[in-house]
Amino acid sequence: MRGASRLSLALALIAVPSVTVPSVAASAPPATAARAAATARRDERQLAIDARAAPQRCDLRFTLGEEGRSDLAIELRAGPAAPLRRLTLRFEPFEGARWHWTVRAADAPDDRLFDAAGRSTTATPLTHFPEPEGLAYALRFTFHAGGGLTVAALDGTPLLVTTEPAGAPLTLHVASSGAVNDLALTALADDAAAPASAPLAAALRDFDARAAAPAAPAAPAESFAAPPPAPGFFVAEFAPRGVPPLFAVRPVDRRVAPEGELERLILEVRPDVEVATLLARPKVPARGGAAATRITLLACGAPLGKSEPSALALQAALLAEGEPLVAVDFLGGGERRMNASFDSLDDPELRLVGSSPAEVAADEIAQLLTWLATRPEATDRTARLLLDGAAAAALARCGAAVCTPLTEPAAATAVGGAAASATLADAAVFGEEYLRARYDSDLLHFALARQEHLETPDRAQPLLERMGRLEPPNLSLDGALHFSPASGVAPLRADGDGGQRFGLLALSDFGPRAALHLAVQELAPLPADLALVGFGGPLESLDRAVQQVLTLASAAPGGANGAARPIRCRVVAEGAWGVVALLAATHRPELFESLVVRDAPPSFELLLRRPLDAVRAPPRFALLSQGAPLPLYVERALARFELEECVLALRAAGVAVEWRAPVDALRRPLSRHQRLSMWPRVRRLDLKPR
Repeated sequence: MRGASRLSLALALIAVPSVTVPSVAASAPPATAARAAATARRDERQLAIDARAAPQRCDLRFTLGEEGRSDLAIELRAGPAAPLRRLTLRFEPFEGARWHWTVRAADAPDDRLFDAAGRSTTATPLTHFPEPEGLAYALRFTFHAGGGLTVAALDGTPLLVTTEPAGAPLTLHVASSGAVNDLALTALADDAAAPASAPLAAALRDFDARAAAPAAPAAPAESFAAPPPAPGFFVAEFAPRGVPPLFAVRPVDRRVAPEGELERLILEVRPDVEVATLLARPKVPARGGAAATRITLLACGAPLGKSEPSALALQAALLAEGEPLVAVDFLGGGERRMNASFDSLDDPELRLVGSSPAEVAADEIAQLLTWLATRPEATDRTARLLLDGAAAAALARCGAAVCTPLTEPAAATAVGGAAASATLADAAVFGEEYLRARYDSDLLHFALARQEHLETPDRAQPLLERMGRLEPPNLSLDGALHFSPASGVAPLRADGDGGQRFGLLALSDFGPRAALHLAVQELAPLPADLALVGFGGPLESLDRAVQQVLTLASAAPGGANGAARPIRCRVVAEGAWGVVALLAATHRPELFESLVVRDAPPSFELLLRRPLDAVRAPPRFALLSQGAPLPLYVERALARFELEECVLALRAAGVAVEWRAPVDALRRPLSRHQRLSMWPRVRRLDLKPR
């Protein structure tokens, strides 16, 4: 009976239509109630920033709760029309802290922040920033004079280094929600009040006050980035290449569409490098003409790849003419943007070992053509290669193919004809169910493997011959600033006016104003009769920058009073411009007395050691902490020369070189072991008894 009573009681409880549950805050223990209240709490701080004349710094401190989601948004507000820049943190207990940097137009609605492939066009993840002990964060924001921002931990580990925004006044706004505790935003002492920086800051403010109108922006330098691809499709004359066969071929399924029979396969061009492949056989055989004697390989590098509407329309048109085809996604396009998101055509590391992502893509095309020739569909047919604009631009850039626009009727159909069937469109997208995502960079693996077989530099050949001769300069020095304690700040005269002689050249990734402050801080106290010139900015072309430094150094000797001196130029540089100064001095050591370089990589080999799971930010984000500037990746540098050789050559010529606070490819400070091993031949020279 006791068991029957329990069963009746259980059935009675199930039949109860509703049960009133007390609120968490009313019934939970005090600690749980506090966590629930913290989740709904929103906290805000803001600080006015004006770094036009001197850098400004502030500290942001907060602690993340270990339970529940936490969000932090740090916005740089420079005006209603200025681009929106936002640093965001999202913390989940089982996922950890994830940082992103967002740059988008002020009037862009949120629903346009992603491209057609579902990939953000305005945000990039920031990787390799460690979580502090106890999730207690302490970040230092440095707004560089004239523009640029560095966000780093107090030990110097960078979270974000960017050459934007410009030095205009802005508001730093911080908002948090969830379990973000002890939020504090504190302004630090203004560098403009420091004894070493005060004269320069006052001179820059006076210079801005004297300017009748804002200076015209300098003409953009030669860009390393590839031009935008041309629209339409192209027929490629592809040169044969010796390549290994495909690593694996994995069938997926077969489908029947109104256009014909579809076979879906996954081809591995290298281990764990998967290419979604659509093989289509026409329903109606060709009625003669070229379509009866050929088979087409269509490679698409657009954001949607082979599933772009125009690419689908072209496939439907070719099948309607009776021509079989194979459609694939080109490197960096289509679904390869998702399952191989750590690789793109912009990655520069392969340049150091004499290759490029476009060369790797060309090898993949050769593998696919070789595989296609073995298919029964290709019997008694000639293979033809068609490319969309992005793929054609890449192969033409590396010289692997000569591309001409596709002019046959199918091309017109692809532009304005009927859309492909839903079955064909659905078959062109494989999805995560079939494609395995990679969580590291295959191209970096490829570069490291290629380095092992790379020839070593021939040191019997003179260093300058291995570096390559410089062409005669044809450049502008717009933006360079001249400063002396006596005359203040003024634009550097391009006519070589004798009244602007100087003895020190300062260079910075963040521009001429930041360069001047760098020199003042590194050489304090600054001699009263020493004039200096500040120059720099985002590095766009290495050869152009080297020529600019040589032009400035040629006009350098002199002091604030205009009297010429029989001295050579002293250089203080940071970041990528430190490497530029080293290369320039190696070409013309007679122009230089000394080089002081900080926050710069000490070798090309170190640039090749970017972590395999570090996402390199696209160039449009102007980030220095997710990969070094593209021009530093010198073509075949590791087979030609190293920066240590330049240091040895300069020391032999009597030029002092000091490399302070060296960094890696992500602008992180080197470990003690890395610093001790970075220049072994220079170190041995220092250890020799004098």
